[in-house]
Amino acid sequence: MVGFSDITYLHLAVWHHCQVPGIHGGLAGLHATDTVHQLLTSTEPYVLERNPSLQSAAVESAGRARGFVIGGALAAMAGMVGAGLPELSGAIEAQRHVGLGHIDRHLTQLIRSGAFDNAAGFALGRFHGFQDYTDRGWNLVDVLRDRLIPLGKPILGGLEFGHGPDPHAIPLGSVAELDTDNGTLTFI
Repeated sequence: MVGFSDITYLHLAVWHHCQVPGIHGGLAGLHATDTVHQLLTSTEPYVLERNPSLQSAAVESAGRARGFVIGGALAAMAGMVGAGLPELSGAIEAQRHVGLGHIDRHLTQLIRSGAFDNAAGFALGRFHGFQDYTDRGWNLVDVLRDRLIPLGKPILGGLEFGHGPDPHAIPLGSVAELDTDNGTLTFI
């Protein structure tokens, strides 16, 4: 299954009930189609590198983590709490969303539910539309740091997945290594 945004609900359900991986990505745009094709046809490791020009690149907590990648649209993950959210122990959470207040509420819901207690780390993608957005003096980076840094897990931001022009695809349910020193998320 290939899709992103609201398709996150399907990715989460299929992973929860069947442990079948999927691809978080689209089929429009050169990077999108190339990365989906690579993920479907190659056995070589797939590496996403931090793009320092993306806003989420400013959110980092040093370290390394290894685990299966699960995630997608933050709203979908929060919406699945109590309704079939897969076990996230040892997982690397791949997150992106739109709406600063929504981001804060969804992260708070996932944190308070205990969903992130045993997560291995966090990989942050694009947060399209937040480049110049502030709300009561806070911006996207402030909210992400406030909610995720206290969890004490490795965090790597600035990854090219999610909404926006020509995103890369990522394989959900695949094992990956997150390395903040190298700025990479490597799917093995």
